[in-house]
Amino acid sequence: MITFDLSKSLFHPRILDVVPPFMPGLFFEISLLFACPQQVNAMLGPARLERYLQIVIAVFLAFVFGCAFIAWVRLIQSLLHSLTRLVIRIRAGVLGYFTNPKRFPPPMPPQHMGRFRQFLQKSHMATMLPSPELRALQQAWGKACVRVLKLKYGIDPPEPMTGESEWGAWQSVLGLPKAKQYRGLILVNATHATGWAGLAAARIAPVLKVSAYISLCEFFIAYGMIAALWELGRWNTRNSVWTIRLYSLLEEIPQAKENSNQEEEAPLEAPE
Repeated sequence: MITFDLSKSLFHPRILDVVPPFMPGLFFEISLLFACPQQVNAMLGPARLERYLQIVIAVFLAFVFGCAFIAWVRLIQSLLHSLTRLVIRIRAGVLGYFTNPKRFPPPMPPQHMGRFRQFLQKSHMATMLPSPELRALQQAWGKACVRVLKLKYGIDPPEPMTGESEWGAWQSVLGLPKAKQYRGLILVNATHATGWAGLAAARIAPVLKVSAYISLCEFFIAYGMIAALWELGRWNTRNSVWTIRLYSLLEEIPQAKENSNQEEEAPLEAPE
């Protein structure tokens, strides 16, 4: 008998990715409908559409508007990520320039200049050398990589000493974070987009420029920006990046069912 599980279909990850764009889109449409109902009725009146067809068009436009606002939010996140990477590179370049003894020889008195130089050198070395926690994460990633290559792909792992280039190739392929992990929680992005949708609706309908409505939209935007900055902190810290990569690689390891099958097939011994 063929059965159909509706709960698994409705709560499928791909279905859940489609639902959040309706949140900013519906908020945008409802705001305009309450702000200027006469203009909306005047626009829909000449079309003479039936009620169900109006609902279908409204839902479709809500999805389109929601996708546009979420695309705007992701553009902001991409710009922040690029700006953060640029600042990190400039910081590393400035520290390397001022700590280079060939360009700036070690200063003599006053003594505080020497201490400031030591502070710059420590900051520069912290950005270049891996910490003990980072080395532990990389070693754990290497063990998980060996497990994935053997069980999932049937490939012998490279030698620890002679396969450095091959290890680098596997490092660029295995355990890469998913796109969802880069973007963050999609519900948070939808909430962020809802704030921008409210400001856009207030720009079209000046009646919405009320302190409570604008404050709500600004709260959604501030919450989304704080979440985006927190995600930037994760993706620009080497320990956090390797933790995420290790977690992603562990999800690729197939579950070992040999032990469970052996336990099921083992005959039970009669008690003495």
